[in-house]
Amino acid sequence: MFVIKARQDGVTLMETIVCLTLMAGLAAWSAPSINRTLTNSLINSERQALAQDLRLIRRFALTRHRPAYLCAMDKEAKCSKDANWNDGWIGYVDRNYSHSIDEGDEVVMTHRRQRDKKIEIFLHARWQRIKFNSSGVVRSSGHFRVCNTRETGKQAMKVIRMNVHGRLSVEQDKLECD
Repeated sequence: MFVIKARQDGVTLMETIVCLTLMAGLAAWSAPSINRTLTNSLINSERQALAQDLRLIRRFALTRHRPAYLCAMDKEAKCSKDANWNDGWIGYVDRNYSHSIDEGDEVVMTHRRQRDKKIEIFLHARWQRIKFNSSGVVRSSGHFRVCNTRETGKQAMKVIRMNVHGRLSVEQDKLECD
């Protein structure tokens, strides 16, 4: 007597449920780390853009032999009085030494930020804008904080420090953003 074994094709319902359960568990486990990685890349890109523009405006001051400014941008793409850097910034060379942007000045950069509720940029309290004199020197040292505001406590993730000679350093920091 011969026993014929039936060949089984496909998967059973139980195997499908086990596989889907394992995949859902892995997705739930990896979602926070993916979100953290995306937020960190946003913070790094904003920090890099700001640091690059600070270096660039300093170079314009040195090559043009005139004061150059970096100021916060308002919604009308003009220099803001309240130093809110979250909309973006403007860099200009002050050709007529008026200490403000006007007709005769050369606007060398504008950086409009996409308003992202996750990332905010805070400036050191003493600075309304940054002025590089024709030697590339700023009046006082200070720092920017590029913060992740979705985290509890609004912790600063990156800090850009600038000394009076216009040199930048970037640090990982755990200070509160305010």
